[in-house]
Amino acid sequence: RRAGTGGSVDDRVDMLVDAARTADMRDDAIPYATTFLTVAVALLAIGYAVRARLPAFVNRLLPTLAIAVLALVPATFISALLGVRTPVGLGLGVLVPAIVLTAALEALRRRRPFFAVAIALAAIVGLLAVDLVLGAPLQLNTLFGYSTAVAGRFAGLGNLAFGFFAAATLLLAISVYEGLPRRWSLPVACGVLVLGVLVDGLPMLGGDVGGVLAMVPAFGITAMVLAGRTLRVRHVVAWFAIGAATVLAFGLIDLARPRADRTHLARFLERVRDGGFDAVSQLLERRWEASFAGAGLLLFLLLGVALGLVVEYTFLRMEAGRRRVRLTLAGRAAAIGMAILALVGLVANDSGAAVPAVMLAVAVPVFLLRADSWLGGRT
Repeated sequence: RRAGTGGSVDDRVDMLVDAARTADMRDDAIPYATTFLTVAVALLAIGYAVRARLPAFVNRLLPTLAIAVLALVPATFISALLGVRTPVGLGLGVLVPAIVLTAALEALRRRRPFFAVAIALAAIVGLLAVDLVLGAPLQLNTLFGYSTAVAGRFAGLGNLAFGFFAAATLLLAISVYEGLPRRWSLPVACGVLVLGVLVDGLPMLGGDVGGVLAMVPAFGITAMVLAGRTLRVRHVVAWFAIGAATVLAFGLIDLARPRADRTHLARFLERVRDGGFDAVSQLLERRWEASFAGAGLLLFLLLGVALGLVVEYTFLRMEAGRRRVRLTLAGRAAAIGMAILALVGLVANDSGAAVPAVMLAVAVPVFLLRADSWLGGRT
């Protein structure tokens, strides 16, 4: 479909061959890219936790590194505009935009730290949203998009891109809440969250079922925290039900479209209509197996959670000393919302642990850059 209907058969074959070669190169590069991103985020978190014992120049460098990680996310998708065909070209196609964005955001951070974080998040959300409106050309064969070699998806928002988009949207909404006057802050923040769900889930845009199932409860509960509401179990259950109802609504919209334009969501609803609950149980079983395939991955996840808890505990102890740290309202909303988003994103998408991993690439730098404000309420 992306090869188009114009031009000769040979031209379209050449386009598909080029796409396949790019996909192979992209698939070879993914393990290195994800490893680099994971290590960078882990070093950032550990470095910030023990920053009191680090040299002064390293402490000054930590915020710049956090900005660089945020800038790297949109740079991986911008690389699609350069039409790279070699590994060296791919590396330069990612690094050059990342360096330019890092320099611009770092210059802004030195004068207006809050706006630097907000603009970095807006760049991720805006770039991916515009890309989806234009047919998702930046998703195809980019480092964290989807691959023609795997052939799992050729339209809409891929699982890893969803992780970046969802985390950035949630944190952007919180930034909007903090930055606007109180009269407008909550309505505009909720508007950002609603638009994020629409961009991710509408079949003519993102068409992402698992993403909607994760975003709706996470975003809804985040909005409740920002509104100062006390969370109850019934609220959590209600937001998960609203998430399922939203997926159904998007599916009905998809079914109303011409058959040639329908996505996997409409086809799934047709299978449910024909096969009943068996179709749902088979989908859930496949998702579960993809997320927790094998004891090795489960052990890796448990070790990751344990390491995260140790780092968090060390960070809070060194921040507060003998005093108790109280998160601000925005900090609580970010922590609760991201926890729900990562947990549901893990089980609702068939990319498994990779989804919360890329969310951390957005969340950890933002948490570190905003820590002085979000941990400002000490008792």
